[in-house]
Amino acid sequence: MNKEELAEQYPLTFSLIADKDIPVYHTICLADGWLKLVEKMSNELSEQFPDIRYRQVKEKFGKLRVYYTGHTEENRREVNFIVDKYEYMSRDVCETCGGPGLSRGGSWLRVLCDEHNVNNQPVKDSRIRWTPDSHDRTHKGILLEHLGDGHLANVIRFMKEENGYGDYHIYLFETEANRRGLSESFLNTEHPHNDEYELEYVHKNNFKR
Repeated sequence: MNKEELAEQYPLTFSLIADKDIPVYHTICLADGWLKLVEKMSNELSEQFPDIRYRQVKEKFGKLRVYYTGHTEENRREVNFIVDKYEYMSRDVCETCGGPGLSRGGSWLRVLCDEHNVNNQPVKDSRIRWTPDSHDRTHKGILLEHLGDGHLANVIRFMKEENGYGDYHIYLFETEANRRGLSESFLNTEHPHNDEYELEYVHKNNFKR
């Protein structure tokens, strides 16, 4: 399947991009390896939220990035969850062939398998981590997916209460909480945890850093 066939399969979802009167930056700007992800995402969105329209589908910072309109305040969270899921999945899918891939490169990140990494770009660990302010900053900290539910809730509350944490950074942690299905009441509750103990646990168990 190519980009044109994908847009034809979901004409309403892609209707803004297909309109030749809109600005040129409203495009499908990604390699063929991610088209299968976009197809699955489009199928899910069109079945559950038929009013969603893509404004741009592209690669950015080494992962799929989707901009859209048509959501409401009531369904925004559910739509975000579907889009976030496929954006997250793209980090492990080769942009060229759609097989298993790794994030590679320096200032320009790409997700490629060994076969299509023709320039031998080094693997780049772009996973999200949390390092408490009290911890030695030379350590990378805890991978987001390794934070316990209670610890994750505390981190989100802390980031919202303190200065210096941007909305997008908070959004990434809230997305993980959404993926786990954590309720608003759980996120707004203080949970016991020990940052130093959890960091020590991660290091002792040899999680990739």
